Amino acid sequence: MYDSIYQQIGITSYQYDQNGQMVSFTYDCHNRLIGTETDSGEVTKYLYDAENN
Repeated sequence: MYDSIYQQIGITSYQYDQNGQMVSFTYDCHNRLIGTETDSGEVTKYLYDAENN
């Protein structure tokens, strides 16, 4: 079971997993996911090419 908090435009800002670990999500101006960060400080970044892949 996951609990999510959504921004007004309908994308997930934060999500809690079944262990209570929070993950925050960061988006660019095109609402594409560009990063995540966990409570423990683990950061993941995402890059897109010219074709949004």
